[in-house]
Amino acid sequence: MRPSFVFSTAALAVFAFSGTAIAQDTCATAAGAVLGANPFDTTANTTSGLSEPSCSTSTIHNDIFFTYTAGAALDHSFATCGADIDTKIRVYDVDCAGACLGYNDDACAMSSGQNWASELIVPLAMGQTVIVQVGGWGAGDAGLGALTISEIIPGNDCADALAAGLGATPFDTSINTTSGLDGVCSTDTIHGDIFFSFTALTAGDHSVETCGSDIDTKIRVYDTDCAGACLAYNDDACAMSSGQNWASQTTVTLAVGQTVIVQVGGWGAGDLGTGSLTITELGGPPPNDGCGGAIALAVGANAFDNAPATTSGEAGCTSVNKDLWYSYTAGRDGDHTFDTCAAAGDSKMAVFDGACGSLVCLGFNDDSCGLLSSVTVPMVIGQTVLVQAGAWSA
Repeated sequence: MRPSFVFSTAALAVFAFSGTAIAQDTCATAAGAVLGANPFDTTANTTSGLSEPSCSTSTIHNDIFFTYTAGAALDHSFATCGADIDTKIRVYDVDCAGACLGYNDDACAMSSGQNWASELIVPLAMGQTVIVQVGGWGAGDAGLGALTISEIIPGNDCADALAAGLGATPFDTSINTTSGLDGVCSTDTIHGDIFFSFTALTAGDHSVETCGSDIDTKIRVYDTDCAGACLAYNDDACAMSSGQNWASQTTVTLAVGQTVIVQVGGWGAGDLGTGSLTITELGGPPPNDGCGGAIALAVGANAFDNAPATTSGEAGCTSVNKDLWYSYTAGRDGDHTFDTCAAAGDSKMAVFDGACGSLVCLGFNDDSCGLLSSVTVPMVIGQTVLVQAGAWSA
């Protein structure tokens, strides 16, 4: 019986030791982690002493280990924000002997508010496996928290808007989440949205559209940044690649150097996929499109292009369509001739004395040199006149 008793005692001793083993307390016992929150409790954990000089030799106390395999080739966030303890975090490539990919001590708030929780951003390839070591700043830092793993999708957050230029900028929202950012010009949800930042190179109207995209889209434009005023919104305006009129287009008027945020996404939760954001300068009327914007003329040839001009409707000598306005101050007494004879097309011209709104017609002409125009008026030195030049037809 004694040998049996001794054997039983030994067996009981081994059983008791196995029962107190702490899960994930060593790198070799790392547990699988998933996207989202992975709760942990390091209250009973010991300190492994594992470190990597290339990142940091700082000890992570009462550490716990996770293993994670990336499902997409993206930057990944590994964070303990909101934990009850002051944390540190380190990520190793492949396994416990792998290269250190990053280390962080303080990056975000604990549950108590101090900025002593940790976050680390690591770029991973699809299928790449990493070991994540999480623990306390000091020997007394043990307790509850969660390792939160997130895929950082380019442009999925307004604060990380991607740069867009004139022309087509391809996008793919297949794995995008819905930000929930809404604008006062529409509170409709834009699903699986992606954000772009665009800065205007010229003043005038700009077309912003997703025509030809593979998904049913919505589009919204904000002034300056994510908190800016909503400038425009559109749901359906042009054809998708499949032919339905469910892609989007809107027009916004921008100043030179004005920056806008463009939010693009799907009509419904299932509308995720590929497309292009295309931004086009539509131009706008020139600065001398109206009498009040008259540009000074010099003696000799003065180039002009009235193609983008509108018709001002200013009362005067005659109706002039798509007109441009100029001012001229005489440098001597005598007759002065204003003509468009070297231009192409069919023009009209008028010359005025006075100010905008109370103009006095000094002369006008339709056809003087073929279909083009010439007006001669007498002037005295220092006299300023306004010249209206434009087209015979609209």
